[in-house]
Amino acid sequence: MNFENRPGKQRLDRFDSKRIKQRYVSVVTPYYNASKYIMETANSLLNQTFPFFEWIIVNDGSTSKHELEVLAKLENIDDRIRVYHQENSGASKARNYGISKSQTEYIVFLDADDLIDPLYLEYTFLGIYTNQEASWTFTNSIGFDKQEYLWEPEFSTTKMKEENILSYIGCIKKTVFQDKDMYDENNKNLWEDYQFWLKVLSKGHRPIQIKKPFFWYRRLDSGELSKIEKNPELKKELKKRIKALAMNVPDNVLAIDFLLRHELEFTEPVKWEISQKFPLIKKEKYVLLMIPHLEMGGADIFNLDLVKTLVNNGYKVALITTEKSENLLESRFKEITTEIYTLSSFLNVNHYISFIHYLIVTRDIKVVFNISSFYGYYALPWIRKEFSDIYIYDYIHADSKYWRNGGYARLSSVFDSVIDKTWIANRTTLEIMEEDYNKRNNNTQVCYIGTDTEYFNPHLGDEKKIREKYKIPNGNKVVLFLCRINPEKRPFLMFDIAEKLLAQHKDMFFLIVGDGENYDLLHDKIKKSSFSNRFILTGEQKNTRDFYAISDVLLITSLKEGLTLTAFEAMSMGLPVISSDVGGQKELINSERGELIPCLQDEAKDLFNYDYSAEEINLYVIAINRILYNSAIDKNGLRDLIIKNYDKYIGLNSICSEVNAVYDKMVEHSNKFVGDSRIIDELVTIFSAYQQKEEVANRLWLNKLRIEDILNNKELFAGNGSSAELRLQEIYSMRSWKMIEKYQRFMNNTAVGKVLSKIRDGIRGTK
Repeated sequence: MNFENRPGKQRLDRFDSKRIKQRYVSVVTPYYNASKYIMETANSLLNQTFPFFEWIIVNDGSTSKHELEVLAKLENIDDRIRVYHQENSGASKARNYGISKSQTEYIVFLDADDLIDPLYLEYTFLGIYTNQEASWTFTNSIGFDKQEYLWEPEFSTTKMKEENILSYIGCIKKTVFQDKDMYDENNKNLWEDYQFWLKVLSKGHRPIQIKKPFFWYRRLDSGELSKIEKNPELKKELKKRIKALAMNVPDNVLAIDFLLRHELEFTEPVKWEISQKFPLIKKEKYVLLMIPHLEMGGADIFNLDLVKTLVNNGYKVALITTEKSENLLESRFKEITTEIYTLSSFLNVNHYISFIHYLIVTRDIKVVFNISSFYGYYALPWIRKEFSDIYIYDYIHADSKYWRNGGYARLSSVFDSVIDKTWIANRTTLEIMEEDYNKRNNNTQVCYIGTDTEYFNPHLGDEKKIREKYKIPNGNKVVLFLCRINPEKRPFLMFDIAEKLLAQHKDMFFLIVGDGENYDLLHDKIKKSSFSNRFILTGEQKNTRDFYAISDVLLITSLKEGLTLTAFEAMSMGLPVISSDVGGQKELINSERGELIPCLQDEAKDLFNYDYSAEEINLYVIAINRILYNSAIDKNGLRDLIIKNYDKYIGLNSICSEVNAVYDKMVEHSNKFVGDSRIIDELVTIFSAYQQKEEVANRLWLNKLRIEDILNNKELFAGNGSSAELRLQEIYSMRSWKMIEKYQRFMNNTAVGKVLSKIRDGIRGTK
């Protein structure tokens, strides 16, 4: 967490406030001698991506000439700002007064020294706008200034009865304030926020928690809270009040889980009334990018580079993610673009299509990119139906026979008729799409992801730093395994290869860089190895250049690839590559640049088969020995090859040129929607219902409810046990590979799982 990257350092002035007629949110700010911080607060509010708000500032008795001049200046900055004055009466009365002057149905309190992320209003308003059973939305928060911390507790009324885990801020329905005593004006700076929330909860109101740190709470040593801490008698009296209010709050009430709203199943796509074109001061050229997540992988780095290239060429990028994820790369994307919407954090899946429509309308978007978003593909026909002038592009990294019968390569071919152009990461995948999936659109282009050859320069790598940190002696050979540690990359094949090589050579280390679903299992295997001191597990690393610098060869054992980013990076660093011969790897790797090893497993059947043949292991062992001890590969030649043919900007600039042509009106659009619009609506409806059911299944899986049901229901095991076997197969088949991995870990490493495994094996043995 970088606390220096706080919002509000400068004002952007994007919107013409005179043309903003509609208001949906009222921001209310009590103000008392706050001139030191108010302009930073103002900047953070006026920089919101959602411009349809009013800002009501209530001057709570500031009388100096300077303070009044600051308020007058503020009111003249923007037509959405109104300043009112009252005698000094405290924040509670100022807030109540601000509510009485508000002209909208939603209230957001914002103190005069605090800040909000540019996305705060858009997330919180749309979160409650689409979930009317909630009374307010709130986000996680960041403490800054004198104290720095991230505050992200899980909401529950039980916790609230013990301590106030909520900040004062939220997007609150105005109807919550119908009772006049909600903000008691006699509680002047006496835990009034805590008392307010307990009153709200006692009346049955429930919130939605948006798990994003969008509120910046300034912590100062001179605050009212510190004064209470210094007054034991006052603190004791306040605790009595809190205890009395808490008695009326029900236990064990959680935030509303909007992801599982069953009443939304099979609802048709809706266009929100709030969708209206933003009144911009200066026209902005937007690209909408739909991707699944913001994780650490080659495809995600490509997305990051694409966003950088578009922004550097004058475009604004609105980015949406359509799958639940930890989004480990989000901070790096936020350095480039503000408008990042992780949809599952504030919307039910049924509202995804409405939000996409809202984005396109409000930003006047002309180009939509879909890259590896499963939901995105099913949304494309609807987007084409609603916006005939939009250009739709996609990018394919690889086909995946083992995942959804071909994955994104198959879907790109299925939705061919609504896609204007497809870029494909390698020639091999293009051929597969044409031959196996009947890709008919001739407007396709191979676009290698390449790499940043200026950054991945062997002269810039700090080999000494890595050698000292991980205690690798000079002169020792280093085999680098850099990837996500998941079944697709076959880390346990790498382990078997390493065991044989380390037994042969005392001067060799295996350097394993990355994280993923198999990381813990791999770590456990290494701990038990006789050569554990020569395996180095680093976890995820942001700066990989130094790891290439210390290494002698890059090892890729994947069951499936398109054409790996790491292969480009390694060669740019002058490193030979030994890789499984899968996907488009052969387009880059040959005996002069490393070696290709036949893949002796079936990608459709063996994703979780960790029993590798001695033949395949030995092929890798022989190749690594040859490269490390008997090869004369021209390392400078490797780098020259990448610079000349595979610098990442060759492909990225080609894509950007296509987007330029759209906005420069150089491309005539002829891809109009043809078909029955009701069928297209139903396609989105059905897929949204499918996504929601998958979320339900994931919850069941993670809570082991199915497993417990099998254990407790003895009737399942009557007769020949076929019902139990079918139940196990059902659980297994409904999961994505990530969930299957959790299933296998549960079955293999827990007491309950081992019992189930024996029952399952016994059932299978009787057939």
